[in-house]
Amino acid sequence: LRDNPNIRYVWYDWSTMPQKSSQEEDDRTVEEKREFQLMLSGMADLYLTARVLILLDNSYFGRFWPLMEAWCSMMMATAEGVRQAKRDECRYSIVCIHNAHPKLDKLKLTELLATKTPDEMHSILAKPDVSVTNMKDKEMMLPVVIKTNEHVKEMWNAKGRVCAPVDDVQGTPTSDVDLSKWFY
Repeated sequence: LRDNPNIRYVWYDWSTMPQKSSQEEDDRTVEEKREFQLMLSGMADLYLTARVLILLDNSYFGRFWPLMEAWCSMMMATAEGVRQAKRDECRYSIVCIHNAHPKLDKLKLTELLATKTPDEMHSILAKPDVSVTNMKDKEMMLPVVIKTNEHVKEMWNAKGRVCAPVDDVQGTPTSDVDLSKWFY
């Protein structure tokens, strides 16, 4: 953040989303669970459009969420779906931490993810050596990854308007959101 003073807001995924206090017991309220599911369903959109700081360590390559989030940050949303972001469109920064090698691991991550199509990324994330704490997350998100192109085209072709999150169980939109602020 010191290097990017123009950044005013930070969303730190795990700590920003209402989490269970333990794996054994879900002590979240109904509202917190609803909020969590809403956030979870928008993860791909968030990482497809926001600037992302990747804190890369050696465990990164075997973890579902970091790989999915990094891949999304390396893509560019267009009217035709997603494609690899060009150098001047890059929205991610990689900072190596712990035992990650600054040159080798940065290269490894970009080589693994930056040119992958949604189908190829689905194959990577579906492999058994890519773990996730909650298997339901993987089951929920793998279909989202494979349909990324269709979703982006649909959102892009919504003529610049899309329904915002809903407040009630009926799914009634509370407002509209300008897509031009979402997609570059």
